Amino acid sequence: MRVGITGYTGFVGSKVLRLLMNDESIDEIYLIGRQPILNTSSLRVKYFHFDLVTSTDPFDRRLDVLIHLAGRMRKTHNDATPDKDYFDANVYGTYNLVNHVRTNRLVYVSTVDVYGENSFGKRVDENVCPKPQGVYAATKYLGEEVCRIAYAEANLLVARLGNVYGPGDRSEKLIQTAIKRIKSGEKIKMYGDGSYTRDYIFVDDVAELLLKLSLGEASGTVNVVSGRNHSISETLALICSRLEVKFDEVVEALDVENSPKSIRFDNQCLNRFVKSFQFTELSKGLEHTID
Repeated sequence: MRVGITGYTGFVGSKVLRLLMNDESIDEIYLIGRQPILNTSSLRVKYFHFDLVTSTDPFDRRLDVLIHLAGRMRKTHNDATPDKDYFDANVYGTYNLVNHVRTNRLVYVSTVDVYGENSFGKRVDENVCPKPQGVYAATKYLGEEVCRIAYAEANLLVARLGNVYGPGDRSEKLIQTAIKRIKSGEKIKMYGDGSYTRDYIFVDDVAELLLKLSLGEASGTVNVVSGRNHSISETLALICSRLEVKFDEVVEALDVENSPKSIRFDNQCLNRFVKSFQFTELSKGLEHTID
């Protein structure tokens, strides 16, 4: 089997690459991107230089599976990246990739952020209509549409990742921000009483699920989520406990007129394709993330 992967140096992609390299059933692994991996001597790992936006040279072999993880990630609060860069990487970059790298099966890694406003007040499954908010979610959804135009449904899997956390995460999402602020002696702001819930999924689980989905027969759209709901206050309490600080001393509850709404995801579709998967408990995942 010949498998290609983009985004192999990223938070999730590096974990997927490690699993690919440990899978002896894969004959060749092609790193498709702007830089090779220098710390491997495996003869199975090969490199094809490809810039999503500027490259025009076609890949001269046909892959069995291409896992497309590369792209511009979610904006942080201090991110001044022009919106055009998101369209270049996530939309045109995807178009450029599918037109220059041939594969029998494409796995496009997207995000549950594409559901946007439609993710509130209900249990979100793959039948919920996307309504993305913000340039990141909008361009990831447009990237999905590019793939749907290029590939028949039977040969395409769109994997919408949930709220991924774990060691190596450099984002400004709740878990990573809370850990960073507590370690630096700063307080964490919590809106309302923190009773609203989120679905968190550990990065190692995501990597393993992506590999199983990619090498299996899954097609269409799949939410890669844990299906478990944790309140913000519960999540912060677990972080405080692991860091051995008192919740009341580091968490500042802010009075707000309208507290954030809960977001709950359905993972029955995922469970049909990957049966009896053992998800990492949040407390255990936080231990690995903090330690």
